[in-house]
Amino acid sequence: MYGFDVIGDNAYKIDKATGASVLLGSIGFDANYAQGMCWDPASDVIYLTAYNVSTSSGELRIFDKETGNTALVGSLTGEIDAFAFPGTPPTWMNIAPETGIIPPMSSQDVTIILDGGLVPPQKNFTLTGDIALTSNPDVGTITIPVTFYIITDTAILTVTPSNQDVTVEAGTTTFAVANTGTGTMNYSAAVTSGSDWLTITSGGTGVNSGTIEVAYTANTSTSPRIGTITVTAPDATGSPVEVTVAQAGIILPEATLAIANISDIHPGPVTIPVHAENLMNLGSFQFTIEYDPAILTYTSVTNWHNGINDVIVGNPSSGHLTFVWAASLEGINIPDGNFFDLNFNWLAADGISTNLTWSDNPTPREFADYNGNIFVPQYENGVESGFGVGISEKDPSSIMLFPNPAYECLNIQAPGTIRSIKMINYLGISVYENHDLQNKTVRINTSNLKAGSYTIEITLKDCNPVNRKVIITK
Repeated sequence: MYGFDVIGDNAYKIDKATGASVLLGSIGFDANYAQGMCWDPASDVIYLTAYNVSTSSGELRIFDKETGNTALVGSLTGEIDAFAFPGTPPTWMNIAPETGIIPPMSSQDVTIILDGGLVPPQKNFTLTGDIALTSNPDVGTITIPVTFYIITDTAILTVTPSNQDVTVEAGTTTFAVANTGTGTMNYSAAVTSGSDWLTITSGGTGVNSGTIEVAYTANTSTSPRIGTITVTAPDATGSPVEVTVAQAGIILPEATLAIANISDIHPGPVTIPVHAENLMNLGSFQFTIEYDPAILTYTSVTNWHNGINDVIVGNPSSGHLTFVWAASLEGINIPDGNFFDLNFNWLAADGISTNLTWSDNPTPREFADYNGNIFVPQYENGVESGFGVGISEKDPSSIMLFPNPAYECLNIQAPGTIRSIKMINYLGISVYENHDLQNKTVRINTSNLKAGSYTIEITLKDCNPVNRKVIITK
């Protein structure tokens, strides 16, 4: 529907459902006094019988539905309050056939013809009407309601991509919004899940097209996470659209648990450290350690890493130690340090060796982070040796490192001649090398090395290199 005012001489497009008006533009003349306006359905033209104050005469004008401007057709006599076009205009709904004869026990198809082009053009409107069916002889009237929806502009909401995969680090990502239909589309976006780590930083609202920028925080968990952004465009086809941001969890280096190798043990008390490396966000554990009760008598477990309290330690049978624990407040991080100490009494005479081994009997091994995700660390057993253990002249596996963990120095004792030694930190960087050795025993000064886990590559005469792990403490 269209209208114009005689104060500002402007034309408007009017919403028949709400009465809201949209300015089109100036009508192009000084309107006042009596005015008339009518639509000619035969030509789809709107005419004005206007009174122009500037010319002091009535005028017939054609109205432009796009700009609101009018074009003069000719002069009229005086003022004309209103006018109309004669005749009966075509209707938007017809039926065919309108009449007919139906034999007994038969039927007749009736076609309903709808023509939206026979009404004044406007955006997205609805027509309603009735079809009445009567008969002769009269057996009653049947009324069929008809609703005709005319869609002139159809916005289609499109958001791409449907998902953005992002890394574990904090950063930003984007989604493109587009109206792939016609007409005007207003849209807005909101984080509907994952608002604790997702934020829309720009482009949260727009018209027709735009870019939504989303910021995300770093994921400090090993678990991946998914957040959802919902884009809504009222009256648009396809609205709302949900898109997702999938963030990876952190990938931790492989956790390692190592029972230290102790050598030159004399009868009496002995402490055997258990070292942990890359043990992050630890939430719970259970495991068994086996030992030979003929050589070792268990006394206690001490020196648990800070934050690990109330561990249930059992000695259900001779030669088996069981451990069970769960964190109460938060996960425990041990990037590189002592896990706990095993305390025994050494019973054997000189020249005896024994193994301390990780076991699933009777308590199976299971480690989990604080979020409940189970992981499997690398387990390294310990070899404990009494004083004066003999070694084979050509057996590189008999190489001994002591003390381990080391503080100020590390001794390496081999069955044969040591030709070279290379010491590498956890980053793969060499921190010590000596390729001109001719001894069976070597001492390395470790006082200047940082605490942590190191790999030592030892090459004996006429043998392939052998790798050993050593822990440096401070």
